[in-house]
Amino acid sequence: MFKLSKMSDYGLVLLSEMSKEGALLSVSQLAEKTHLSEPTVAKLMRLFVKAEIVSSLRGVRGGYTLSLSPHDISAQDIITAIDGARSLTACTEEGAQECVLIHSSPATGRLHKINGAVKLALQNITLKDLNA
Repeated sequence: MFKLSKMSDYGLVLLSEMSKEGALLSVSQLAEKTHLSEPTVAKLMRLFVKAEIVSSLRGVRGGYTLSLSPHDISAQDIITAIDGARSLTACTEEGAQECVLIHSSPATGRLHKINGAVKLALQNITLKDLNA
């Protein structure tokens, strides 16, 4: 079974809350609203800023806001920002060398179809959809 990491799960919750608020929010405010710890929220915000999903404003009245419309942020974007590019198996990872199992089972070569379908599904689910 395909399973999201805890951090990806938390990231989806966090950005979903941010998209509902639509305002500049501090780490403390986000932690309170999502019931996540402040260190976890801070770590996720750093990853989202790096991925240009979230913008930060420093200072006393600083905080974080979405860089893009919730309609333009996919579940795939969020998961990739946290965990990097994900694949169902080592044989379907991007940039992977030829899989040694590809010759032992016809199904192995077809895993790319499954991997592609999962990625497409995640790309087609937006932050706006998660709040619907």
